[in-house]
Amino acid sequence: MALRALTKKAVKAIIGTIDRLFHRLKGRILGPMFVKAGEDKKTFSGHRPALSLPGIYKQAAAEEGAQPNDRMLHSLATIAESYLDAQREATKAKVVHAVNAWVAQDQDSDVEDTLVDHLSPIWEQVTANVTKIVDTEGTAARNLGSMEGISKAAAGADVDDPYVFFITVRDNDICEECKTIHLLPNGKTPRVFLLSEVKGGYHKPGEKSPCVGGLHPSCRCTMTGILPGYGFDDGGGIKYVGKVDGLLHNEYVEQQLG
Repeated sequence: MALRALTKKAVKAIIGTIDRLFHRLKGRILGPMFVKAGEDKKTFSGHRPALSLPGIYKQAAAEEGAQPNDRMLHSLATIAESYLDAQREATKAKVVHAVNAWVAQDQDSDVEDTLVDHLSPIWEQVTANVTKIVDTEGTAARNLGSMEGISKAAAGADVDDPYVFFITVRDNDICEECKTIHLLPNGKTPRVFLLSEVKGGYHKPGEKSPCVGGLHPSCRCTMTGILPGYGFDDGGGIKYVGKVDGLLHNEYVEQQLG
């Protein structure tokens, strides 16, 4: 007996369903300003700007007193869209393969229950992958937005290479990588870096440099700037120090010497 297989119409229906799912997802994450010609703008009716990548980027820039950079915003959206498109194509292949494998078995089992068993692990993995993409690109959007303001403030203070540090959430969930790189050994004082020392790509475990995109998916550390004259109190909070021995306090230099 010949093995059964999905018809071309069935494959087309599966692919169309996955395309629509990811199209709605991109609408929520990227927003209607990135709708391409011919795409259905109704897809974006549930879009919440503050929770989108453009919204995160714009809010971070505004909090630092800077205007969003449209070129940077477009680059962020393009990168995120590329990752989501790759995940969409991988999902199509996995779902079609799983359904085709079930059809080929020529079983009389309940269709709904059997397909759920076959597809649940796939959707769990897809959900995890998409969450990782959104978390990572969201962190990058937040820190790049902050960088706009940091650069602006540094230029106003005649600082060529701005000083930055990462605000950490010091709770039981902070990872060892964030503690080691973003904090001094006392576990409270933020470590200060030159902006040129912050990597623009993605962090690899074991590297000593901080990263605009965070140190890992779901990284909660946020980059911000610190100007000459400022330092930290015993609890790690920022404070104004002013001049010491006639020279303006420089926290970066003090940490390098200390």
